[in-house]
Amino acid sequence: MNARVNRYVLAQTRWDSGLLTPLASVMHRFQAPGQYQGVVLRGTETVALFDLRVDEQSPEAQVNIELEAVCQSRYAQAGGGNRFVVNPRQPTLFYVAGGRGGYAVVVYRSDARRRATEFDSRELKEGDVFTVTPIRRGHYSVANKGSAQGEIQVQKRKGRSIPIQPVLIECTEKGFKPEKATTAFSQPLCYLVKAPSRITIQLEKQPDDEPGPVRRRSTPKKRKAV
Repeated sequence: MNARVNRYVLAQTRWDSGLLTPLASVMHRFQAPGQYQGVVLRGTETVALFDLRVDEQSPEAQVNIELEAVCQSRYAQAGGGNRFVVNPRQPTLFYVAGGRGGYAVVVYRSDARRRATEFDSRELKEGDVFTVTPIRRGHYSVANKGSAQGEIQVQKRKGRSIPIQPVLIECTEKGFKPEKATTAFSQPLCYLVKAPSRITIQLEKQPDDEPGPVRRRSTPKKRKAV
């Protein structure tokens, strides 16, 4: 069987917690039992809907919602399979496995008297977790809502084993803790949200021996012929 490679994963050099793409995910715990409706956005356009029921009687297992698959099914009301159940003691994970992504997720409490926003990936709240797994070595800049600044250095992996233990970084009102983090190729970074956040990560510079189109070096000017 031939494995299908997502070419967007290989080319990706930027992540945004409010625009989920491959190699990134957001985790939120819905604590109040009840009925919820999720809206998947690309820009300002609604591209899919899904239903979520938070049930204390549900088996205690994390629920993973793959947004590209949800968009393929489009709308839960039209008979699609976009219906999920989660225990309030367990988190719900939103991620993108296929395609280029670029999705925002908004979840409303649908059985309340007034339609209230429970979760919006464009502004993460305390308790949420944003996870990124860079696969390009190099130096990355990190920003939170345009103010807090941080750095990531992705290095070569030692040995053949894949590092499972994530690097933990807190997002507070005062900034990132720590501000500078070092990780290995394919080792996840988990941003633990302690204050309202929208996190962006950008590859700024990569080693000369790293394959790929990103090179942030100035091109020398050609000398004029005499």
